Amino acid sequence: QYIWGESGYSNTSVAHTLSQYDFRFFTFRDDVKVLDHDGNDHTFKLRNVNYYKIDNSNKLEFGFDVKHIRTDYNNYYGPFQDPLGNAIDEFTVKDDINATKMQGFLSYTWKPFSKFTIVPGARFGYYTYNENMNIEPRLSLSYQLSDLTAINLSGGIFHQNLPLVLLAQNENNKNLKDPVAYH
Repeated sequence: QYIWGESGYSNTSVAHTLSQYDFRFFTFRDDVKVLDHDGNDHTFKLRNVNYYKIDNSNKLEFGFDVKHIRTDYNNYYGPFQDPLGNAIDEFTVKDDINATKMQGFLSYTWKPFSKFTIVPGARFGYYTYNENMNIEPRLSLSYQLSDLTAINLSGGIFHQNLPLVLLAQNENNKNLKDPVAYH
């Protein structure tokens, strides 16, 4: 944490996560291998959030996230029948992936009068693995009815990156758009 003075401060964090997995699934009746999944995921993350108070009615929050992902997949999927009755052949996904997710964000808090607050904001994201870029605007409004009650309204656009194991199954999957939700 770094304190700039009376008007603002920054929080910065660094993290590393390691996940290792090795599991197999077989059919109960005839002991046929359905799934053989092993690999590991390393995630390195840097996050910085800054708070700046311009005056009692105006505040800024801004920052960034950088996440580097290193994944080693070695997955076998046995033959199966999909819900529509189509036969799906066995396949293997074996891939070593290095990808980076970068995000920046900004929100501005404005109190035009003591009981009413407006917070517009936006988040920008870029994923190097499939080169998807997203801009996500947000807006929140709040009116304080009393010390215990407020009316709040908020909305925004949110994207979620597709799982790497799905993207790695076929080169064409990199062309898939990220799922989006309008809240």
